[in-house]
Amino acid sequence: MLIVGGWPGKRDGVGRDDLDIMSGMGWRTLVRNGLLAGLVATTAMNASYWAERRIRRNVDGPLDYDDSNVPVLVAAKILRQSDLSDEASFRLGLAVHWGYGSLFGVGLVPLGQRLGLVRATGLYWAGMMAMACVMFPVLGDTPPPWRWRNDVIVTSMFQHLIYATSAAATLHWLTRSRPDDKGQAEEQPIGDTAAEGAA
Repeated sequence: MLIVGGWPGKRDGVGRDDLDIMSGMGWRTLVRNGLLAGLVATTAMNASYWAERRIRRNVDGPLDYDDSNVPVLVAAKILRQSDLSDEASFRLGLAVHWGYGSLFGVGLVPLGQRLGLVRATGLYWAGMMAMACVMFPVLGDTPPPWRWRNDVIVTSMFQHLIYATSAAATLHWLTRSRPDDKGQAEEQPIGDTAAEGAA
């Protein structure tokens, strides 16, 4: 368990879920928010790669393994598709990039509920880095991470940080506290009563 202290339950009218703005959402809303967060994060990561290429014009080729055809190789091996045409590889690459990138945002939702978005983002980023360091050598035929070039490691860490923080910021925006319609409806008679008393 990642949470050291347990929740004492109801105390002074406040329980575990009373202060959690995501606790009252249905699973469809949570999945939708996760997909949107992943989509925004993938777009932000694309923009960050574009900016890094403009800055590092001396680099010829991919900036790291996420920026190469390795994710396609990993997906093809999982799907047991060894002989893919260039067009099929391109389509699979788009599906992996946008589909997997968007779907991975869903993973931040339960972490955010359990840990809060700040701590969840750090764990989320560390999990993505661990997956890359294990999955790419095992399924993508890359060298082990201790043999990656320093600039590749730095780029990978930075780009995954862009993804994690963008997903967290989007999820925070989607789940931010909003005025409750019920609360507004309950507050209205109070104002009316005060106005009538003044009259």
